[in-house]
Amino acid sequence: MNRLGRLFFYPVMFLLLSGACSLPGQPSDQDDGSILPDGSDRAEVSFEISNWGSSFNFSATIQNTSQKPLSDWVLEFDWDWKITSVWSAALVSHQGNHYIIGHAGWNRVIPPGGSVSFGGGGVPGAQNSRPENILVKSAEEGDGGSPVLPDPPLGELGVAYKTMQQDEVRFVGKLLAGNVNTSYVWNGSYFAIQSISLNTTSGIDSITSPDGTVGFTQDGNLTTISLGWQSLFPLDKRVTLDIKGTKSGAQPLPSNFKAHYARADDIIYPEHLKLPSSWSKGKINLTEADLIHDKAGYYAQQIDPVTDTFIMYNPPHPTQILICQVDAVPYPVNTVDGVRIYVPGQYVAMGIGLVYEFLKINPHYMAALGTKENFALGVVPPEAGNMNNPLMIDGETWYWPIVAHPDGPYQQEKGNFDDCVKHFKDYFPSNAFHDDYTAIRADPDDPNWISSAFSSGLSITITRETIYGVPVDFNEFLRQAADPWAEFAITTFAYNRGVSNFFAKKVLTTHRQRALSANDISEEFDMGGFASHVPTVRAIVAAMNKDTRDVYDAELGWTDMQTMFQELRMFYRNGVPSDGQWNDMLADVKRAFDVLKKHWGGNTVSFRYDFLTLLRVAKEHLPKPYNPRPTGDDWYYLLQNAAL
Repeated sequence: MNRLGRLFFYPVMFLLLSGACSLPGQPSDQDDGSILPDGSDRAEVSFEISNWGSSFNFSATIQNTSQKPLSDWVLEFDWDWKITSVWSAALVSHQGNHYIIGHAGWNRVIPPGGSVSFGGGGVPGAQNSRPENILVKSAEEGDGGSPVLPDPPLGELGVAYKTMQQDEVRFVGKLLAGNVNTSYVWNGSYFAIQSISLNTTSGIDSITSPDGTVGFTQDGNLTTISLGWQSLFPLDKRVTLDIKGTKSGAQPLPSNFKAHYARADDIIYPEHLKLPSSWSKGKINLTEADLIHDKAGYYAQQIDPVTDTFIMYNPPHPTQILICQVDAVPYPVNTVDGVRIYVPGQYVAMGIGLVYEFLKINPHYMAALGTKENFALGVVPPEAGNMNNPLMIDGETWYWPIVAHPDGPYQQEKGNFDDCVKHFKDYFPSNAFHDDYTAIRADPDDPNWISSAFSSGLSITITRETIYGVPVDFNEFLRQAADPWAEFAITTFAYNRGVSNFFAKKVLTTHRQRALSANDISEEFDMGGFASHVPTVRAIVAAMNKDTRDVYDAELGWTDMQTMFQELRMFYRNGVPSDGQWNDMLADVKRAFDVLKKHWGGNTVSFRYDFLTLLRVAKEHLPKPYNPRPTGDDWYYLLQNAAL
């Protein structure tokens, strides 16, 4: 046992190992062990996995094939399945799909020719999967070193820990946190961190960095480290912490390190139906079965009313996009009675469809927002007195009072847009210009209807992320709220009047119990917004959700799809995907388009029935996660300084 005062340093050696993994119905894969720079094989790793459907168990064995002991070993790998428990080892870190598992103390050394085994369990993913990118890191006996971060590229903050010194009473460890990326990576070019947590039964005596003392709290076995001004990690930024503790309990050494981002851990972007498992990138002989799970259901015309008010948690149909046109909204819209909801063109609908598929916002919400702000989908009868843009609908003349505006149909003002550029560093290049994305003409054939919808959807998403991101447990509030429109009302008011005006009402803090019992939060707290904004949008959404008699549809040609992707490309300008990857995506979408158009007997597909399927083909080529974190110093301080 090393005594305090004597410190051995261990240089970490990178050992890339062969992997053997058995899944039900699949043979195990055997690869040759990767070779170290000196040409020697060092170790092999094997996995055995038992998938029970709702749960799984695994066992792993590390075999030391070298002539030297492997000490203080850790095993790293990527796995889409969720590990919830580990035995005979310690779960050191879990970030995204990347796991680091370390020794349990008593099995810290693997002798030459020896092995260690450990196991675990958890929840399997939707498809059979196996650990990938298997890596063992070990310290050679008698040498020394510091923790080493995982190799780039990563969409997660790298966190590594090493116990540098210990005896029976105390330990000294070193924690290294950093952005290992040196060039642009989707969801990984800038990390804003709320805290880093770890588990230990010991008491932490102090945590310091080269710049001084670092704050932390302990609650049972959970230690939470607050980095303060050191919480911001642009490219290649690292922070080193020294942790000193007094040993106690069954888990004396720190483990299970986790970075908590400046974002709510529990914000939900619901997953909708994916493509059939037979679909694959670049598949040449594509068939209808590769795109459609259930043909009868896919083309079903009878649909249920929409029940979601804002985020589409429970879509009424897994593959169709529903924009229900309403004969008359039973509430005045900008003082006009009898406004009819009508989709003026396919680009209007395609923009709303993008927002639904990527951001999970109810299409009726976007339609209602645009109608309240600028009559985007609202036409008025002659008695309204506005004679602009006459349209013939069902043999009657209606008027479309849309106004060309630089803020677009959803009124994304320049300040809101600039916030999006700062906070969503993946979706926008740093030089993105407001009018290029949002300005529209009073013409449904203007392609900017597509980009303006998506840009505005991102602005609404920033508002939602801000409310979830402050420490008020918004998800729990929504679960307890008596008002089923609570998330809608709060987000819509905050988007209309600003999040600071919402926080000033203390709905989620001082007046939380009152808000939870309110049947109508917007009315209870005078959150109608400017010119009855909230009740107007609510009335339009409610009417569209209920009335499914007239669902919008349009014939889309391949030229329409190309136009849509040109607009979408504006949000992927930072180098991911590359031009080559983008073209591969378009080729796969075109193959799917050609298959789906056969059902209709011409050269077009259906917006209602086929558009989401084509987007889901495209998404398989786009970087994940589809909803990257808001980030940046402005974002971090926005959440830190929110006046709750």
